[in-house]
Amino acid sequence: MSNLNLTNFFKEEQILILKGYYYAKEMHNKYTKPRLSGEPYFTHPVAVAKILIEMGADATTVTSGLLHDVIEDTPITKEKLIKDFGIEIANLVDSVSKVTRYDMPKDQIALATDRKFMNALLRDPRTALIKLADRLHNMRTADSWPIETQIRKAKENFTVYIPVANAIGAWRIKQELEDISFKILQPEAYRLNAEKIAYIKESYNPLVEDVKENVAINLKKHQIFPKKMKIQFKSPWSLYQSLSLRSKEILELKDLIGLKIIVSNSFECYPTLGVVNSLYKSKKTTDYISNPKLNHYQSLHSHIVVSDKFNLLVKIRDSLMERKATYGLSYDEYKKIGGIKLFQVIETLDDNISNDKEFLEKVEKEFYGEKVSFFTPDGTRCELPYGATLVDAAYFIHTEIGNHMIKASVNGVIKPHSYKIHDGDTVRIFTGEDVSPTEEQLKYAKTNYTKAALRKALKKGA
Repeated sequence: MSNLNLTNFFKEEQILILKGYYYAKEMHNKYTKPRLSGEPYFTHPVAVAKILIEMGADATTVTSGLLHDVIEDTPITKEKLIKDFGIEIANLVDSVSKVTRYDMPKDQIALATDRKFMNALLRDPRTALIKLADRLHNMRTADSWPIETQIRKAKENFTVYIPVANAIGAWRIKQELEDISFKILQPEAYRLNAEKIAYIKESYNPLVEDVKENVAINLKKHQIFPKKMKIQFKSPWSLYQSLSLRSKEILELKDLIGLKIIVSNSFECYPTLGVVNSLYKSKKTTDYISNPKLNHYQSLHSHIVVSDKFNLLVKIRDSLMERKATYGLSYDEYKKIGGIKLFQVIETLDDNISNDKEFLEKVEKEFYGEKVSFFTPDGTRCELPYGATLVDAAYFIHTEIGNHMIKASVNGVIKPHSYKIHDGDTVRIFTGEDVSPTEEQLKYAKTNYTKAALRKALKKGA
């Protein structure tokens, strides 16, 4: 069955996936033309299912991945899919299907489809997994497309799919989509940055291997035996972004080269950090285990000094944290935490913006770009776009907190509403029941989410 590995699924789950496999195979072989690469179309949904299985997706999601194009490309309707597979799978497949409007130009249909997908994330985040797997396989085979299509899809990745991958913590998919899109849109810049990375690898890999061996020897002395130790280098797109945004020399980048240490369980993370920091001076240590990132990324980071001109970023995590960091939150994890805070942006903007293009542009600005982290008094880590103010922080913590904000303190000191948040700030928002939003606050709002929420509140109170 095209090498789909179903060993991690229960028998009844395997039966469901096999049903979806043969159903999709019959429909696509009967109604769908070969891909532009010349391969039978059915190779695509199978590839999507394989990616989903690698991501640790559940049987419902894998089956929906196999079926994800049957509504769009065959005579099968949503109603028929409900009858054959149930409402849950039918809704997932419909969520990733194109908008069908014969009275709209192609470019507007594409925008409407992307907006439909973004809104579907609020109802069921598994939509993101299916669509990201679909997009990733398509981009891996993009060479067979006309160059105009490649460029359009690459731009769309930066607007829609890369921000979503980042929001759910699907780092590996995010990075691959970034590099493929970068190569299409700026081939010369991609080549130059890839060459820089190749040079860094050749020059510094022996030194990093020495560090890796030294750490392994000393961990063994403490009865710690990592499951994996891996050297990592920045990707071409990440390097390009870092050098462009921060105007630094390449060797000044803190995360240029990394050493990832995967230990057996979470209890070994902190002792491993202790061993690393006893061997090398640490310029900065960050604990994302006790204070996870907004997308629930967990790891320990230590920026160690190896030589006068060379720093190394050491990342320490267990296997579960590694899976989450690679492919993002599972559906069960998503339900357990009550959703992803950033997806609330979609709902607020959708209520306030009718134009599909403007909606997607504002979502992109909110999701993507440089971020600043701050903490609430209880230690919860929050992230906002760089340049965000205390008004933005209040609305991000909770809309009602923003609507009733009186004043705010930063690290125990009262600051004006216009204060721009810095990395590591602890922000406390003071509220009052009789307080309402003001036009002045709107002047200090920097994020689209805050602006939309404020305008809604001001309009309601008018």
